[in-house]
Amino acid sequence: MSLNHTPPITFYLIGFSDLHYARIPLFLCFLIIYMLTLLGNLLIIFVSWLDVHLQKPMYYFLMNLSILEVFYTTTVTPKLLQILLGYSHNISLAACFTQMYFFLSCGGTESVLLALMAYDRYLAICRPLNYSKLMHSRVCQSLTMTTWCIGFVASLLPTVSISTLPFCSALAIDHFFL
Repeated sequence: MSLNHTPPITFYLIGFSDLHYARIPLFLCFLIIYMLTLLGNLLIIFVSWLDVHLQKPMYYFLMNLSILEVFYTTTVTPKLLQILLGYSHNISLAACFTQMYFFLSCGGTESVLLALMAYDRYLAICRPLNYSKLMHSRVCQSLTMTTWCIGFVASLLPTVSISTLPFCSALAIDHFFL
């Protein structure tokens, strides 16, 4: 007995679909939060880049965390805003897996980056005399690039593994992303 495992073309995202009366206030609320998040993170990136006094490892890592937060929020929020406006609740299979890949990549990168920031603070507190020798700019850049690579490479395996699974006939996802 062979089953037809034709992959679905699109998924239907249910998130907030039953809140017809609250769509516009929710849209405005999420839009304001999204814009403030972008503005705050872009301000941190801009100030850290321009101010010479902030050219230290802690601020370099904070700038990378802000860059990551811009990517992280931009992975999910535009689709949420589109759903709240009622334009399209559908997401293609390719877009779904692309969104999942970037969401997992940003989450993994954030975890490794926070561990790196903790290690930086450990060195600054426990080894203050060796700190400048251990954490100079080239080391910070190498560690940060390694962090980004770990996050983006490690999320390939779950994304590819999930994309090869068969899907059932229920194509509705009770969420607004993934």
